[in-house]
Amino acid sequence: MIPIVLFPLSAMENITMVILFLSFLFFMLNLGFLGSEGIAQTYFMGLIPPEKMLDMGILYFLVFGIAGAGGSFLAGIILDGFSAMGFSHFVSFKILYAAIMLLTAIAIFLQKKLTPLGALSLTGAVKIMFSYRDLQAISLLDRLSKTQDSQMEEMLLGELYNKPSRLAIKGLLERAKSPRLATRMESIRALERMESLNEDAEKALMNDIVNNPFTTAYISARILGNHGCVFAIPLLRELVYSGDYMLAGESMIALAKLQDTAFRQQIEQVIHDTKNPRLKIMGSESLGIYGSPDSLHVLLDILRGANPPPYLRDEVVLAMSAIIDTQNQFYRIFVRFAAEPSMAPVLALDEAELATEFHRTNLGRKRSRKKKEELAHLAKMTETLLPAVSSLVLELPSAELPANEDTVQKKEPSTKGVELSRWILELPSTPFINSLSFEKSRTIFAEAILDDELIHHRRLKLLISHWASYQIRIWVKGLK
Repeated sequence: MIPIVLFPLSAMENITMVILFLSFLFFMLNLGFLGSEGIAQTYFMGLIPPEKMLDMGILYFLVFGIAGAGGSFLAGIILDGFSAMGFSHFVSFKILYAAIMLLTAIAIFLQKKLTPLGALSLTGAVKIMFSYRDLQAISLLDRLSKTQDSQMEEMLLGELYNKPSRLAIKGLLERAKSPRLATRMESIRALERMESLNEDAEKALMNDIVNNPFTTAYISARILGNHGCVFAIPLLRELVYSGDYMLAGESMIALAKLQDTAFRQQIEQVIHDTKNPRLKIMGSESLGIYGSPDSLHVLLDILRGANPPPYLRDEVVLAMSAIIDTQNQFYRIFVRFAAEPSMAPVLALDEAELATEFHRTNLGRKRSRKKKEELAHLAKMTETLLPAVSSLVLELPSAELPANEDTVQKKEPSTKGVELSRWILELPSTPFINSLSFEKSRTIFAEAILDDELIHHRRLKLLISHWASYQIRIWVKGLK
């Protein structure tokens, strides 16, 4: 319609221009007609139930034919009327299509009142056409809707897990209702890979948590936490006390990711009361995510327990490193320790030596009158760091712990942590004023290495040695 209204009269004299224009117009007419008719059929046929499809088809084409015939008849009368009024055919057609454009604009406005069927916006549809992942998802969903083979069903759901697309959410929710556990598991796992979830998906996952404990509920709880579904917080709080320990653990982690800080103390109590190592591990992970220094006491209490298994000790120490905000630096050291536990003293001493070298390289020759006292204090602390760490990690006889450290053998009270404890307490607060965990960590770590129930844990001594060395690095960076 727009090209007809805007076509200039002067171009009528050029036969080549007219032929090109009419060819273009014919192409646009058919493109638009086929596109609009296809969309209309998809919409109206999708609006009614399958048993009424034939009736809707008859009605659709009947109205389509009447409207087309009526429109052609009225347009002919209008054009004849304009000709009778003395307008040229060229001008008559321009007036007619200008009027049709106005009617079309009104029709588009009225289309907003049509029942929404979850269609994508124009922008969203264009993005899909240029998205290989979305096109693959459409193809996989089509194959999934046709398959009757359970193994093929699992394979296709696995493909949707590897190619996450929001277009697949509806199909995955349908498969999540399957009576077959493997199908439900794969469907819900595929939802986990989505960048975001719609309201229907969140409701379905919350229903799954309630109705499917011991099966898929724990996966749904994890997904809700990962996708920031704050509406699930009340339900997740209740499920922290579930008899399904996997669901209870994932609920704690989800609440931590949703930053439900008001419930943190209840989680700490669950960790304290439970005897289930897996639940303690997941609870420890949740405390690491919360990142509250007040939780350090709870984690140390786990280490005070009767021979906690090594994998539990690993998680506790990693959670503590997350709370004191050194996880990224400490993890690489801890991986080396896990591979060879006997290297714990060497790794601890390496950290102290590296911190000393970092100070010497960056501030060894710096002279500042304004910060003379602080630089002197830092130099003294750096100088005494290595001896303090050595006194903690080297006095331990090699027979105290077996190589695999499966058990903790406690000895008589020892004073080997005194020197590092005193060193920690001598750290000034001012250089670490921006650290939310420093004050609490300083107090707790200084006490922990004097505790006869904790001093035998290699992991803890390695963490505290690393933390002390890391404070020197922070202090140096603040004075550069």
